[in-house]
Amino acid sequence: GLRVLAVDDNETFLRIISEMLDRFGFRVTTAVSGEEAEMLLTGENEVVVDLILMDWNLPGASGIETIHHLRRKLELETLPAIILMTAYGDSELEDSDNGLPLLLKPFTGSTLLDMIVNIFCGTDRPGVVKGASRGRSPSGIAGCRILVAEDNHLNLQVVRELLQSWGVLVDTAGDGAEALDMIQKKEYDLALLDIQMPEMDGLTATRKIRAMGGRYQKMPILAMTAHVFSADRQKSLAAGMNGHVTKPLDPDALRQTLSRWLKDNSEEKAANTAVKIDECPAILDCEAALRRLAGNIDLYWQLLGEFCRDNKNKAAEIELALVQDDWHKAHRLTHTLKGVSGNLGAMAVHNAAIRLEQAILGHAADYRNLLVEIAEHLEALSVSVERLIGGKEVVAAELTASNKADMNKDLRELLRLVQLHDIDAESLFTKLAPVLAEMFPPATEDLGHKITNLDFTAAKRLLTELMANMEVIP
Repeated sequence: GLRVLAVDDNETFLRIISEMLDRFGFRVTTAVSGEEAEMLLTGENEVVVDLILMDWNLPGASGIETIHHLRRKLELETLPAIILMTAYGDSELEDSDNGLPLLLKPFTGSTLLDMIVNIFCGTDRPGVVKGASRGRSPSGIAGCRILVAEDNHLNLQVVRELLQSWGVLVDTAGDGAEALDMIQKKEYDLALLDIQMPEMDGLTATRKIRAMGGRYQKMPILAMTAHVFSADRQKSLAAGMNGHVTKPLDPDALRQTLSRWLKDNSEEKAANTAVKIDECPAILDCEAALRRLAGNIDLYWQLLGEFCRDNKNKAAEIELALVQDDWHKAHRLTHTLKGVSGNLGAMAVHNAAIRLEQAILGHAADYRNLLVEIAEHLEALSVSVERLIGGKEVVAAELTASNKADMNKDLRELLRLVQLHDIDAESLFTKLAPVLAEMFPPATEDLGHKITNLDFTAAKRLLTELMANMEVIP
């Protein structure tokens, strides 16, 4: 995967962008200042990266200054590609003649990926890209993650290069057994499996994937085959495959087939996310925020809680800086508040911070009403988020009383049944699942699949980890 250094002084934003980049399969390193970025790239333990995402407005050495330092210290051929990120307006960007592509915050993962693909494929000149102004690439499949399993390395290279030219994130496997292992470790939007492979063929791998239940039953799997007979197609469909592509590959036919299945899959994911954000307070633009977090709603709630805790006195901090005539500090605090609130969909805070930042840059004297407005919006947001997150913590809070002992007892009994490979484990798990799912949603779903499929060895391992997280002694 692409090696990326993300540089931003706001740790919440770094977590958001790291989530985006990790979703793309990129290897991410982070830094909170220009000085730290320089040390990573030029220091004794040098970190090698292909791309730098650099915030424009860093404390100490700014993003532009840091880039100038790196250009002096690094050889031209070793200098990574660079994207500048900023929440400043277009006028300031147009006034800066630095020849670098610019990405305006807040932006979505799709917008970021489009820019990265364009840089490395050489299809765009540097320019300003606004977060809301661009969607998926024309192919409709850029940013999707596909696993390709093929035992012939030449065929594998052809497929990989073709898919990557469309902006697809590609992982490869040499046979069905390796593909099966990779699918259990990482979530894919689609799998392309060759029918005839050593160790485990595509049909056998598909049957095993479908038998795992849950999301494994819904993931599109397409056969890659030189066979064109209807009987062979029937075999692939009977094994659980959704369709096929014929070798040698026809690029237009392949893209059309992928677009059809990935469109269906993305629409289902979007529908599932819409259900999850029904509880979103009206004060938040949850849909836009979740697009930036690749739909990770649990991370979203967590970041919102941290944002409210970290910024509850932010208006007072900004006012103190202004009273002390520290306009630079006031601007930095406001600028950071504007950027993070926008990324998290707290648009009332974001818009008020935009107006306050403009007032501070102009050294306006009438900033107090804007500070009051920001304080009110932050308070309203905190109340809404506390009500939302507090409701999600009710189940965990209830476990601190007498029923915690009952829960622990049931978990130990479930572990005993799993160790004995006793099918009664399924009924006890059904009883415990609603409570466990509130605390560990993905792990609980996974544990249910393992118990239902009588995979007791894996179930024991996962249940032991859950109990450790809950501090339950086996």
